[in-house]
Amino acid sequence: EKKVSSSTTTGSSKFSNSGSTTPKNKASSSSSGGTPSSSTSNGTEDLHYRYDSIESQVRLLADTLFLMRDYDAALNTYKLIRDDYKSDHAILHYASIHEMMGLCSYLLDPSGRVKETFAAMETALFSYTRQAEEDRLAGTKPAGRPQTVSISTRLATRL
Repeated sequence: EKKVSSSTTTGSSKFSNSGSTTPKNKASSSSSGGTPSSSTSNGTEDLHYRYDSIESQVRLLADTLFLMRDYDAALNTYKLIRDDYKSDHAILHYASIHEMMGLCSYLLDPSGRVKETFAAMETALFSYTRQAEEDRLAGTKPAGRPQTVSISTRLATRL
C-alpha cells in the first residue's frame, strides 16, 4: 500500500518504497532504500510512475480502450486514476487525464456533454498552466529569453 505524507513548508510529497505503486522520480532517488523525493533540482515536482505501478497499468488500460474506440469504458477508467494523481500532486499526469476525459466525453456525445467536455478541458489547461508557472518561478534567472522551455509550458500552450 502506498504511503503519502505531505510537507507543509515545501508542498512536496514523499513516497515510501513499500510497494509497486510508488512513483519514481527520474531526477533523483535514494540508493539506501529511503524515500525518493518528488522534486527535481529546480524545486518543481516531476513524478514518474514505474511501468509496473497500478497507476501506470490503469492508464495504459484507459489509453488502450481509447485507441480501440471504447470511449465510455476509457472515460470510466480515466476517472478511476484521476484522484490518485491529484492526491500524489502529479500535476502533469492529472492534467493529461482531464484532457483525455474531455476527448472521451466529446467523442461519446459532442452536443450532449458540452459542459462535461468544457470542464475537463478547462481543468487540464488550468493544471498545465499552473505547473508551467511553478516551473518558471522555480527556475528564476536574469531577465531575458529562456534558453529552454519546460514540458509543462509546451503542454499549456498547445491547448
